[in-house]
Amino acid sequence: MVLAASGAMNAMYGVKPGAAWAIICRLPMIFWIGRPALPVTQLLLAVYLLVSRRVPLWTGVLLAAGAVLFPIARIGRIELVSIAVDLLTPVPSVYCLFRHSVEW
Repeated sequence: MVLAASGAMNAMYGVKPGAAWAIICRLPMIFWIGRPALPVTQLLLAVYLLVSRRVPLWTGVLLAAGAVLFPIARIGRIELVSIAVDLLTPVPSVYCLFRHSVEW
């Protein structure tokens, strides 16, 4: 989250980009672990759901595709891939929510 909004925060508070990176690079390594954890855990979840056959094939494939494309879209800053990931990733999650939810 720190890096996601850094450009807007730098402009808003008048911080030069070089100074912001100097501060961010001094953070402990624990703050950098969360960034790759999201796609890795999403990919592991997709593999588990596919192998255990708890969800249909298309659901697991969409989850896995979102996990693989997420770093490509964010690191490469490819807008079309980013939009595709943002639109396709919630679809299997919402499907699982309504398919396996308890009756209200």
